[in-house]
Amino acid sequence: MNSVIHSSQYDDSNKNLNNQNNQEQLFYLLKNTLTSIDAIIFNHIRKYNNTFTLYSLINFNNYFNINNLENLFHSILHHTIFFNIYKNYKNYYIIHFKNIYTGNLLLVLHLYTMSLLNYSNYSIETYFDVNNIIINYYGYSVMPNYHSNSLTLTYDNIVQRIYNKKFCYISNDMDDFDYFLEKKYYKLYSPISKIINKIIYASKLILMGWAMDEYIQKSWTINFYSTYKNYLNLIKFKNISCDVTKCYSCNQKFYLQDIVFNSNNCYIHYDCLFSYLYKLPLST
Repeated sequence: MNSVIHSSQYDDSNKNLNNQNNQEQLFYLLKNTLTSIDAIIFNHIRKYNNTFTLYSLINFNNYFNINNLENLFHSILHHTIFFNIYKNYKNYYIIHFKNIYTGNLLLVLHLYTMSLLNYSNYSIETYFDVNNIIINYYGYSVMPNYHSNSLTLTYDNIVQRIYNKKFCYISNDMDDFDYFLEKKYYKLYSPISKIINKIIYASKLILMGWAMDEYIQKSWTINFYSTYKNYLNLIKFKNISCDVTKCYSCNQKFYLQDIVFNSNNCYIHYDCLFSYLYKLPLST
């Protein structure tokens, strides 16, 4: 459970709202403030998230800590905005910024006080190529790839893929998933909970109109069946057409709007995949 470690106080003697205190300006004010102290901002969030959420990572030195950051926020925020700081768990804070008169939530800041390596290992987003653009004091760059030593991602390439709403998986940590599908009781290298989080994350992008392909390496994908049917050669690259018509697990026909998981030519309904992962009986 989140625990409140700070709740700012405010003076409500002046209730005339300043028109400049809108969500967009607050977002960029905090973003610029964080980059000024050399925090890393994950700009990809703005590419596909319409809500005002800011994800950032900061390595505090010996002369700066969360209390200093709290004082800095007090000095830059307009008097009509207050904030609460919640400590979710070690090295992770969630900060809510609200309008003092309406109580409306203006922005949520997720602040990670850890190394980039640890963030890459613990987060879900960094396992996908489009989530590797970051900005800090020195400008835009691509996050070092900790998932594959041989993989090189360029800024221009990622930006182009974001523009075209295409994304792919960049780690080989789920390569053994094929064996799991073939041999139901195969022990997976990664925890099932971690695998499910990644699949759910990918499915959310699909529902927002993105397409998942094998741009980086041969891997698992998840798309609408219509996307596989019409654009398989742009997803799997070596396939001309999709001849599969039934689910590997339930043997039921695929419909164009079905969300389908694919790995090593094994096509399976999204819902069936979860039943398979948890060894639950499939509905008929």
